[in-house]
Amino acid sequence: MRERIKRLLLHKEFAKARKRMDEYIKVGNLYDDEIAILDATIYDSEGDEVGLFCSIKKGLEFNHRNYELYFMLGNYYAGINPNQAYLCYENALFYCDNQDVQIIEQQVLTLEKTAAIEVKKVAIVILSYNGYQITKQCIESIRNNTSKQSYELVVIDNASTDLSIKWLKDQKDIKLICNLENKGFPEGCNQGILLAEKESDILLLNNDTLVPENAIFWLRMGLYENELVGATGSVSNSCPNYQTISEQGVTNQNYADIARKYNVPLIAPYEEKSWLVGFALLIKRSALDQVGLLDARFTPGNFEDNDICFRILEAGFNIRLCLNSFIYHYGSTSFNKDKEKFLALLETNERKFIEKWGFHPSKYTYIKKEVIELIRQHTYDQFSVLDIGCGAGATLARIQRNYPNTLLEGLEKNEQAAHIAKLLFPVKCGDIETIGISESKIYDYIILSGVMEHLHEPDKVLKKIRKHLKPGGRLLLSAYNIMYISALYQIIQGKFYYGTLEALNKEHIRYFTGQDLITLLEECGYTICDFTYTESPYKLTKEEEDYLVLLSSKQENKKLHEAYQFIVSATW
Repeated sequence: MRERIKRLLLHKEFAKARKRMDEYIKVGNLYDDEIAILDATIYDSEGDEVGLFCSIKKGLEFNHRNYELYFMLGNYYAGINPNQAYLCYENALFYCDNQDVQIIEQQVLTLEKTAAIEVKKVAIVILSYNGYQITKQCIESIRNNTSKQSYELVVIDNASTDLSIKWLKDQKDIKLICNLENKGFPEGCNQGILLAEKESDILLLNNDTLVPENAIFWLRMGLYENELVGATGSVSNSCPNYQTISEQGVTNQNYADIARKYNVPLIAPYEEKSWLVGFALLIKRSALDQVGLLDARFTPGNFEDNDICFRILEAGFNIRLCLNSFIYHYGSTSFNKDKEKFLALLETNERKFIEKWGFHPSKYTYIKKEVIELIRQHTYDQFSVLDIGCGAGATLARIQRNYPNTLLEGLEKNEQAAHIAKLLFPVKCGDIETIGISESKIYDYIILSGVMEHLHEPDKVLKKIRKHLKPGGRLLLSAYNIMYISALYQIIQGKFYYGTLEALNKEHIRYFTGQDLITLLEECGYTICDFTYTESPYKLTKEEEDYLVLLSSKQENKKLHEAYQFIVSATW
């Protein structure tokens, strides 16, 4: 069958080739990279761009090294985005080891004559400090898995005392600065940026990473998706800010196999972000020229990545997480050597960040995942969402990633956080208790998460927003449980405002039990559709476990005390 399809394509009998291809696929034959090339050729002849892209995608999922598929992907992008086409041809050249190199090179020349290519080389800036083996492995992974024409290596050594400096000085392809003292992450990165070629884009890359095939390629594809993208970041096995993949058991031994599943074409590969973790952060040179270097006030490290991303947003660029760029990360090998010192530094730099930006960096970029899970829609449905207390827009961004056609709006009380969110979505700054909502505004979903505890009159707010909820629409709400076992135990110990429990947060002016929440919603005219809860992220102490057993023996519903935060979906 394969040979018959090839002969039909050779004679340009595309209709017959499509019939044979459909027969081949229907009976469940292997769809490998060779079939993908044939299938893509047929789709191309039919003018079916979606089919063309999907066949290339399936082919690269089977064989991520097939240069012909990257060449075809380049042809696909040539009329859409010449910069991305250029990157695809560059990647095709990286994998091509035969005479077809000349064909690809000719296609690049043709593209350069017909379009203004803005793609820059990437300067990969790596900091080294007493991590000889991991630094060496990181650099070798880049050399093995990335087109040599696409990057330059810049390493700043922060006064290592092991074999790092000797090895680095022996490497002919590395631009190197050896500091006599440890200058920390922000200042070291700034040294690397200044040492790099003036036109290069900058990839800030931790040395405790392993870069698999196509990871940097897809980061660059994201960066050049349009001229407004200022920075892109990778997903990983170990990374905060919701950049961790769901795959479990990823190690430095199997990471390449995991990467083959992730580092492929995706129909929706990006998630808008307000910031990205600096373990693998690619910044476009034009964006960097506008915002300047990393802020050295955050030396020796932490929150400088939040800061520069917010500055990039303010300069009018977008920040994107590339879901199809996986990079392995060992995870904080330097800072974890002294955890107490690290936690003290984290607290200090957190205060510096709040002083500069006016809001808490993690609380206002929290994604309300449990609430999002209550959205009952198909992926490409068009519906409207109002997120009250949207912070810097992280939850809205995740909803947009899951449901690309969503109409999103937000309301945020904190002026500075609202300012950042406005750079991403239509967001108003205001207090839901006092601000007016246009009578014409109605929504399929209204989110009220992380807000209930801060309301003076929650009943009035619930009645107010009900008027803006479509009939059959859903209110998605969360509230912490004051009867959670750890909260109760602290209260009987006389420690109402003590500790880290959100249920006892001293900024709260309202506290709820499950029954209180149900009664309140019903009195305000709502019908509860889903009522669930999350469990605590903290492990119970032995005393708390004993107290839970005692309480459970005196009442039937043990869940009253196991619920950490209630998650509710209601309609009217």
